[in-house]
Amino acid sequence: MIDKNKKIDILISALQERYNAQHIIRKRVEDIGLWTLGILSVAAGWVLTHEGFFSCENSFVFIGFIVLCYIVLKYLYLNDLNKGFRSQQKTAVKIERLLGFYDPNFFKEETDSLYPEEWLSAGTDEGEGKFFQTTYYLLYLGFGILIFSIIFSI
Repeated sequence: MIDKNKKIDILISALQERYNAQHIIRKRVEDIGLWTLGILSVAAGWVLTHEGFFSCENSFVFIGFIVLCYIVLKYLYLNDLNKGFRSQQKTAVKIERLLGFYDPNFFKEETDSLYPEEWLSAGTDEGEGKFFQTTYYLLYLGFGILIFSIIFSI
């Protein structure tokens, strides 16, 4: 049987790994979001400065390609990262709960819990974090601007 101090050490180590995984996922999403928005902005600028480059037929093909890129990015890549991020959050909450971070008076008498109760819903639909949703909105904007620039350049 493992003694109590060893169990706490294991939980703290596991929690640190969950935090590290969350930071890595956030960084990946930030990077892909920034790179994608940059590429979309450059492409939109190029399209607007080369009016008449696209024929009507070519523009529909290019818009179809853009929509396909968006679908792959959001539904295959980012949704997978979101799923992993949420599972890391849920696991972290379980460990934090075991360590007493949500228990009032756990660390000091007559105090609230170390972590706010709202954080218990991290990784669920009730969670307050909207990091991925905000990223999706920015990508909608970027892809939309590129599509509109193509339409207006015809």
